[in-house]
Amino acid sequence: MTDTIEEDIPDLLCESINEAPQKVPVTIVTGFLGAGKTTLLDYVLQSEHGKRIAVVMNEFGEGTEAEKESIAVNAAGVEEWLELNNGCLCCTVKDVGVSAIEAMVEKKRDAFDYLIIETTGLANPGPIIGSFWLDEGLQSCLKLDAVVTLVDAFNAQRSRTERSTAEEWAAQVALADVILLNKTDLTTKDLEEKLEVDLKTINTSVEVYRTVKSRVPLDSIFNRRCYDADVIPLPKSDLPHSHQSVSSSMITSCSIRPAAYHTVDIEEFESKLTELLWNKSAPFNGGDNVNSPLGQLEILRAKGSVVSHEGKVFHLQAVGELYEIKEMDEKAVDTKSTHLVFIGKSLDPGLLESHLFST
Repeated sequence: MTDTIEEDIPDLLCESINEAPQKVPVTIVTGFLGAGKTTLLDYVLQSEHGKRIAVVMNEFGEGTEAEKESIAVNAAGVEEWLELNNGCLCCTVKDVGVSAIEAMVEKKRDAFDYLIIETTGLANPGPIIGSFWLDEGLQSCLKLDAVVTLVDAFNAQRSRTERSTAEEWAAQVALADVILLNKTDLTTKDLEEKLEVDLKTINTSVEVYRTVKSRVPLDSIFNRRCYDADVIPLPKSDLPHSHQSVSSSMITSCSIRPAAYHTVDIEEFESKLTELLWNKSAPFNGGDNVNSPLGQLEILRAKGSVVSHEGKVFHLQAVGELYEIKEMDEKAVDTKSTHLVFIGKSLDPGLLESHLFST
C-alpha cells in the first residue's frame, strides 16, 4: 500500500518537496549621476572573471500606473537580453517594477548566477531595497545580497554639503553595505581619508573600497550575504557610546551594546522596536510622540544581534519600517551578546537603549 502511494506522487511534486529552487542573489548598485555606476557595470561585463552575471539597468521611474501594469504584464515575453562572450548578460529596461524583473529572471533562470541592478535616477534606495529584501509569500526567485553605493571622491564635498543633495547623498551612504569611493586618482590621500571617516560616521558597518574607474575585486560586491538570517552584520570598528554628526547631514550611526549578562523577552523587544520604527515614539513623557525625546527619530537601517532570556540569539535587520527578527542556528553563532547598530536621524543611544532594554 505504501509503495502504491509513493508511486502515485507526481515527479514535479517530489522535486518541489526535496529540492527548493536556488534563488538568484541581487546586488543593487546606486549612487549619484557621474559617480561611476555605469563604469562599474562595463567593467563587470567586459572582465574575464568566470562568473555568470546578469546586469539590468533600470530607472524605477515614476511612470503612470497604466504604463507600469502594461510592462509588468508583458515582462515575461521581453527578449532584450544581450549575451556576452564572457558569460554575462545585459538588459536595459525602464520603469519596471520588482515583479516584472522577477518574471524576466525566471525566463533566464539557468543562464546566470548573480543579478546586478543599477538604480539610475533613484535618490533614496530604501523603497527598492525593501521590495527585494522581504518577500512574505516566499515565492520570489530573487534574494537581496548587498547594496553597493558609488561615491564620487572628487565631487563628494559638494554633494554632501549642498542643501539640494546632502540628505540624498547621506541616505545612499547610510543604506549601503559596500561603498566604492571612486575617482581617487583625482584626489589627495588626505582627502580620501577624511571622506572615509565621514562615510563611516554615517554608516559604521559599511565596507569602503577606494577605487579608480570603479575597478574592484568582484568578491567585494558579490556573495556578501548582508541580508541572510544566519549572518550577523556588526560594525567593523566600534563607535563611542554616542553619535557624531557630519556637516553634510543629520544622518549618523550609533552602536548599542548592553551589559554582557543582559537578555530580553523577545516578544517584548519586538513590540518596543515596532514603536520606534513605525510610530517613532517611545514611552517617555507619557508616550506623546510630539513631546517625546524620540519624537524626531527616523531610523533608516538597524542591524545586529539580540539574546533572549532562554539564551537564544536572534538576528535583527531593519530598513525603514520593514524589519526581520529571526532565531539563528546555534552552529552559525560565534557570540552570545547583544549588539545593535542604528543609522538614522536624531539618534540618542542612551534613550534608545533605555527604551529597548529597560524592564
